[in-house]
Amino acid sequence: MSKGQKIVTVALWSVLVTVMVAVIGAGAWDRLNGDGGRPSGFAKVLDKMWAAPAFAFTDQNNQPFTDQNLHGHPYIADFVFTQCAGPCPLVTAKMVQLQKMTKPGVYLVSFSVDPINDTPAALKEYASKFNVDPARWHFLTGKPEAIYEFTKGMKISSQPADAQSPIIHSTQLLLVDGDGQVRGIYSTGEHADPETLNRLAKDADSLFAKPR
Repeated sequence: MSKGQKIVTVALWSVLVTVMVAVIGAGAWDRLNGDGGRPSGFAKVLDKMWAAPAFAFTDQNNQPFTDQNLHGHPYIADFVFTQCAGPCPLVTAKMVQLQKMTKPGVYLVSFSVDPINDTPAALKEYASKFNVDPARWHFLTGKPEAIYEFTKGMKISSQPADAQSPIIHSTQLLLVDGDGQVRGIYSTGEHADPETLNRLAKDADSLFAKPR
């Protein structure tokens, strides 16, 4: 073998080794992210993040509503209040979109972070301003200490109004599966990815369509 042929052979082996390392590395990355061995386009399995706390509240129809009412149904949760002049109407508008984008078996639950003012009647009036499907979408209120204990358990920042500041709360949406496990957190802020709602809708539908 001539010197020139040896150089070409070494170069070809170098390229082959580089390609093999890249392929192996990509496989390892997929395994670390839970996607190894899945065909292209297969939905990624959503991790169980934490258990949503049990609750016993009252809905917009002045009926008792607990976490057991949601058993077997994945749901999307938001945290709003009816007198909010800031982001709450925008968050509710996104929930309206999600109501249209998801399967009927996916529920939507809006937890009031102003339970003193948000009576069942106030929640029902608020819901009437949006195209709410009462079979799927529930607006809940309760005792202030129970509401804020629940938001704490859901790892959602919230703070009641006081003499110095108004009500402060997160505008994130949470996806909870039919067993009460939180599976995703989704931003709805002005800088949120426009594809967030599409991703959330697909994630919610995947939880309803597949064994948990």
